[in-house]
Amino acid sequence: MSKANLLLSVGNKITQIDHVIVSNYGIFVIETKNYKGWVVGNEFDDNWKQVIYKHKEKLHNPIKQNYGHIQALKEVLSDFKDIKYISK
Repeated sequence: MSKANLLLSVGNKITQIDHVIVSNYGIFVIETKNYKGWVVGNEFDDNWKQVIYKHKEKLHNPIKQNYGHIQALKEVLSDFKDIKYISK
């Protein structure tokens, strides 16, 4: 089963998850981006940088963003402790 553009309300926050796929292997949580140019950052940076020629733009780290999505899913699905979550 898969779902795209899933909105979750957890506490007083709303999170939007691009793709969720439920399989026998676990729940795959997928964050998709459509960036152009160079994207620079690592998994520990709070923000990444997009560079197109001399123009620079600050972006949220999609790895950390997806971590937040998984935490929201874990809270919503708290009755199911044995679920494996896979971030992509």
